[in-house]
Amino acid sequence: MATPTREAPRSTLRERQAKERRDELIDAALTSFARRGYHGASLKDIAEAAGVTDGLLIHYFGSKAHLLSAVLAERQSLSVLVEQIVASAPEDDPAAAIRHVATHWLALLQGRGGPLMGILIAEARHNPEVAEALATHNRRTLQPTERLLNRLAERGHLRAEHVPIAARMFQWSLVWYSFWRDISPAGAVPETEAWVEGLTAIVLGGLGVGGNGSAGAAISTATAD
Repeated sequence: MATPTREAPRSTLRERQAKERRDELIDAALTSFARRGYHGASLKDIAEAAGVTDGLLIHYFGSKAHLLSAVLAERQSLSVLVEQIVASAPEDDPAAAIRHVATHWLALLQGRGGPLMGILIAEARHNPEVAEALATHNRRTLQPTERLLNRLAERGHLRAEHVPIAARMFQWSLVWYSFWRDISPAGAVPETEAWVEGLTAIVLGGLGVGGNGSAGAAISTATAD
């Protein structure tokens, strides 16, 4: 006797439709924030761009600050991709591991959310909501690299006491270089390979166990014009 087929639960269809609508709202917010900034883009503007009422935005996200957090987490987040990059780094060679992460991280940053992130960073100085959203976003992105540096320290390649600060310096060096590269005229910024080599040398020169002075030479070579 044939087993009767079951219809998909209606709740599943509703959940899928709700997710699709939520994604549409996040995309509309991403576009509005990039064009007008966080302060300049009102919930009404975002709702009109999405073809809904601002009440529906509040239903889904509660506030504009929570909507920004969703945009950063679901459209601008690099944490999952950075996690994959870190997982493939050669941990038996600290220089190769740092170079690997830096090179691939810069490739991810290229052309990804530059205008929006620049606007938000500027607004964060005066808007606590934006500052908190960016801080949460940065913490998520930082965690994979911090774990990598901790594993290198556990293997005796690095000194552990400065890992938290070094991980943050590493991340912000890459982010700053990415913005600098995007806005500068040709030839005004060191080539990516030179920047990565210099950054690798700086990290190891500050954290390396039993350094022999080679880090300084590597920095000079990598940054020489």
